[in-house]
Amino acid sequence: MAVYYQMGHQSLSLIQEPHLAQFKGAILSPFNGEREEIEKDISQLYGKPDFDLIFDPELYCPGNRSGYLPQWPYFPPALESGDRGSETWWYQLSQRLADLCLNLGINKVCSPIDVPKHYHDSFYDLSVFICGFLTNQLSGSHVQVIQTAVISLPDIAQGGRSEQIASILSRTDSKEIYLVLVGNTPSRRELNQSDDLLGVMKLISLLEGAGFRVIVSRTSSDIVLWKYAGASVCATGKHWTSRRYDPKRYTGGGKSKGMKPYWTEESLLAFLREPDVLRLSRQRLLGDLGDNPYSPVILSLISNPPPIGKQRPSWVRLGWCQYLYWFAQIENRIVNEGLDVQTLLLHAEEKWTRLITRKIRMDEDENNGLNWVRPWRKVVAEFSDWNI
Repeated sequence: MAVYYQMGHQSLSLIQEPHLAQFKGAILSPFNGEREEIEKDISQLYGKPDFDLIFDPELYCPGNRSGYLPQWPYFPPALESGDRGSETWWYQLSQRLADLCLNLGINKVCSPIDVPKHYHDSFYDLSVFICGFLTNQLSGSHVQVIQTAVISLPDIAQGGRSEQIASILSRTDSKEIYLVLVGNTPSRRELNQSDDLLGVMKLISLLEGAGFRVIVSRTSSDIVLWKYAGASVCATGKHWTSRRYDPKRYTGGGKSKGMKPYWTEESLLAFLREPDVLRLSRQRLLGDLGDNPYSPVILSLISNPPPIGKQRPSWVRLGWCQYLYWFAQIENRIVNEGLDVQTLLLHAEEKWTRLITRKIRMDEDENNGLNWVRPWRKVVAEFSDWNI
């Protein structure tokens, strides 16, 4: 059981924070960084005890020409016109990727795959074949291959789909499976479709029960669901786009809002803007700060006006650190300290109800936790009944 850091642009300093030592791996992003930058990150992280350095090829969208991906040697020169349904096409790409991995200094790589137009069984069959190609090409080396599984949330919501996908993925030679969840929820918003969430939780449980180590990529406060389902690892990052897979990010249609500071509030399972934090603090409605070293620093900073003629420092980075510390701690409390997720969700729903009764509105109109906490409670109850 562990948490991994989903690397974004210039993310190295955060993973090196002394208070964030509980992160046991980093998932490297060629979309966000040039090879020189990522090799520098690897050199800084290489040799950390019990630390996984994972390279994710990030070939998630057909026609993807954004970010730094086209500069990497495995990226196909004719992605749009290539026959991505051909095993030969993927074999050649896997060979280029294997050659790169042997020279990078990583110890794990996710198998390459794209986002298909249709999530038929044949797509998952191809995913398993591709992972086998890469495994054979890296056989005898120090680099282990992780099976990538790109999952459509609407598709897995269909009855019996979790079982069908799990059956196919179980044929992989890898002992680890990397889940990439694809939906239409913007990266800033929480997943809240009960059928989608239940399908993913069932898939996680089935794969873990079959002996695979499941890594859920790009997670956020929904870590409580995936850990409840038994996922071995959840990964997250500092930007919203590294906490949720957002297709618009890869097609140029989305803009990250990650540079605005947010406070992580466990008692609401929500992210709050500064006016909300101050309002709840004045009314003694903030939850217990626990041992998060960044929370009191942020509160002190925003509660005290800056000296006359001076601008108060931004707390964007502190907000990232507060969130990442919370992420690692909530995982530890669920796995090792017996934190009950059902009780956590119940208390969050009760608190949101109190805020609404008192006519307390958040700075962002869409920040109404009942929109996701109630569906989360429902799906946890349904998963518990299914898992008996």
